[in-house]
Amino acid sequence: PMFSELLKSLYVDVAQKDFRLENKRVTDSRISVLTGVHRKDIRKLRAPNARIEEPSAVSLGTQLISIWLTNSAYLNTQGSPKPLPRVAIDGVGFDTLVQQVGRQDIHPRSVLDDWLRLGVVEINENDEVVLLIDAFIPQKGFEEKLYFFEQNIHDHLGAVTNNVIGDKNPLLEQSVYYSNLSQESVDTLHLMARQLTTNVLKEIDKKARALKKSDRASIKTKGKFRMNFGSYFYKEATNEDGDSNE
Repeated sequence: PMFSELLKSLYVDVAQKDFRLENKRVTDSRISVLTGVHRKDIRKLRAPNARIEEPSAVSLGTQLISIWLTNSAYLNTQGSPKPLPRVAIDGVGFDTLVQQVGRQDIHPRSVLDDWLRLGVVEINENDEVVLLIDAFIPQKGFEEKLYFFEQNIHDHLGAVTNNVIGDKNPLLEQSVYYSNLSQESVDTLHLMARQLTTNVLKEIDKKARALKKSDRASIKTKGKFRMNFGSYFYKEATNEDGDSNE
């Protein structure tokens, strides 16, 4: 049922953006004719709060982990996020990381408790905070998982739809497919994909943060845009006997 609602949302979104009639308002009835989605569902999907709102833990978490992964003060000599003392030593600690977002109402202890709940960090034997993931992917929080599910499925399907309808500027949507592999080989490729993707995401994140600062003036006249760049890896047992495919 959840996936069905996401597909309806995507159909409605494309219908009202890409199938407008000149000088005419896009009505629920027209969208229903174009998509086959019932008008009752369309009214709900077009409501201002129709999409799943970003949980506060996600909004704050993505900012802080982005800093932890890219700011040299929080990285070890290998460029990996280093364990942080709860209270700063020599100006660097989990408390100073939280202060990076510049919000006085956020207490480091509250963030730490929430991240421990979500499985984002753990406390090591030296009483330091250790990051367990290379991006904000909660292990336990259902609301947080649901947000990323909705966000990524929506945007991935949006990119595919854009390319299928023949846009002159196709969006990035690529994959590599192989069959007839062993479990060990698939696991090796999964690890490789994680490592390479993490490095790419760090670079994209660093560049996006820099561009966002320089764009503050231009977006007032040219409008605002958003982007979402990601990747995926899926595996399953199969009975296929064909040759490997790429």
